[in-house]
Amino acid sequence: MSTLDRYVLRQFVITAAYSLVAITILFVAVNMMDNLDDFLDRHATVWMIATYYFYFIPEIMKLMTPVAMLLSALFTTGRLSTFNELTALKSSGISLYRFMIPIMAFSLLVSGISFISTDGGTLC
Repeated sequence: MSTLDRYVLRQFVITAAYSLVAITILFVAVNMMDNLDDFLDRHATVWMIATYYFYFIPEIMKLMTPVAMLLSALFTTGRLSTFNELTALKSSGISLYRFMIPIMAFSLLVSGISFISTDGGTLC
């Protein structure tokens, strides 16, 4: 793995982690506002609501991982373009396809893990 691959992969993973956390927080906030009437009608305590969202967060993260990967790819390439790093790569003879290899490899790895961890991983 070259220095370029490690740099691009590090930028992508950090951006993906922040994107996933931000989207999850946004999803929980919107869902909480949507379900607030149901919680109040059933006299749910703060502890019950917190427990509900604690157990619901893995499902939210499973649903939001593709969105976070897409946003991370866009933000990473946009950031590298803003700081003229893509221009430097292209002027040194590195193609865009070569630049995208770490991003594609990590995205395929996350897709495979997501596929195996859901019901789609069973072939029966």
